[in-house]
Amino acid sequence: MNSQLLNTLDWLERTTWQASLLVGVVLLVKALCGRRISPTIHYFLWVPVLVRLSSPFLFSGSVSVYTIVDYIPGARGFVRFYTYQSEEGSVFAYDLAVVWLVGAFVFGMRFAYSNWKFGKLLKKTTAVDDISVRLLLEGCKESLSIKRAIRLVESRDLATPAISGLMRPTLILPEGLIRRIDRNELRYIFLHELAHQKNGDLWVFWLAKIINILHWFNPIVRYAIACLFRDCEKACDARVLDSLRRRSERRDYGIALLKLSTELPENNGIAPAALFIFSRKNLIKQRIDNITRFRSSWLNKPAWALLLMLPLVVGAESQPAGYCIYRVSQKQSDACYEAPADLDKAVINDSLHAVPFSTVSTSG
Repeated sequence: MNSQLLNTLDWLERTTWQASLLVGVVLLVKALCGRRISPTIHYFLWVPVLVRLSSPFLFSGSVSVYTIVDYIPGARGFVRFYTYQSEEGSVFAYDLAVVWLVGAFVFGMRFAYSNWKFGKLLKKTTAVDDISVRLLLEGCKESLSIKRAIRLVESRDLATPAISGLMRPTLILPEGLIRRIDRNELRYIFLHELAHQKNGDLWVFWLAKIINILHWFNPIVRYAIACLFRDCEKACDARVLDSLRRRSERRDYGIALLKLSTELPENNGIAPAALFIFSRKNLIKQRIDNITRFRSSWLNKPAWALLLMLPLVVGAESQPAGYCIYRVSQKQSDACYEAPADLDKAVINDSLHAVPFSTVSTSG
């Protein structure tokens, strides 16, 4: 058990600085490119960060994002960490691992309880039987090329439209909303929530929530996830606009979004496992601005955006040659600062061992 906790701490230490570096790179790219890249690309720029934060593995490669830090001039490789493993240090590391485990348990139970409450809420919903509304939903599914069955229900406990369910997608409308808005506005609500389903945003949402639980101690990760959710809404708008062929329809979508934002409240936190049309109302100005500037492009297609992100994903999951962790004695830690890139095959001074980062042992 101790060994597993310390291995987990090693993984957290590694992913913390690597993901923090990636977040900085993503924010820099987003700031430099601005509106020159599509909202979908802005959204998918976070894919390498999600992969690094959730993956326990790295593989060796000649191209890596992490070669931009800790370069030692004249050395044959890149040296990342030197960890002095005294008895006191091992006890401290174990205590840190226990603190992390307790925090992850608390945040995990909080998320589980919220989803349990939401599950009870879903059981009290009623199916929408209005044929004209169901036909409108089917037409929106056809516009987005969605063939999967989508349940349509009403809830008296939710005040904002939302979509939920990984295995059994459910589109939830506030009770009475169908009678309060016209069919065009309802169509745009359907298109927006279905766009989340088409983009696979619910899967991203769950992965991001799990990452938040595992990295509860890291404010950089929490900020990155918040940025991810903002970009998710903008990418969803772009997907809807791309399905609307006429400029007048795109304008009407923006008008409807603005109108509904004044009539409907934002997510009040009761449904952590759902994606709402208004998760943050303070983003509405940015979303309307993006809608007015929208230009149809192949870069708005998630498949192409993901393909463009693959090189960055590979770079985020690659470790340079000689990327190792060194567990040495206190005396050796001062004497062996620089090391050749092929230390994973060598033993220095008969007692300094270098092991691949992804398979590091917790023994001294």
